[in-house]
Amino acid sequence: MGIKDTYSAKSAGPQGGVAFVAPVGTELPTDATSELPAAFLAGNLGVLTDEGHLRKITRTSNTEKDYDGGDYIINQNEYGATYEFTVYDVDLESVKNLLYGAHNVEF
Repeated sequence: MGIKDTYSAKSAGPQGGVAFVAPVGTELPTDATSELPAAFLAGNLGVLTDEGHLRKITRTSNTEKDYDGGDYIINQNEYGATYEFTVYDVDLESVKNLLYGAHNVEF
């Protein structure tokens, strides 16, 4: 499952969780008052620990020089992002599905 968009909010929301995941391509809510689509509710990961979540960006590039030895252009070679978070509700089916894949989990 790839991560395309993220949103962060306080845990006292009406949906009963803080972190929600859904398959890439799931229609996103249009505003903060919209109900979450069913795919997100099925991916309710519960409450995060007080460490919150962390987004790490990795990027590699190289700089091309011009005839005078000055920087001419910077080419980006690779780009990646990872998201890290810790959940309290490790026994939720949605958490296990995210970690191990839904086809590997039985409840």
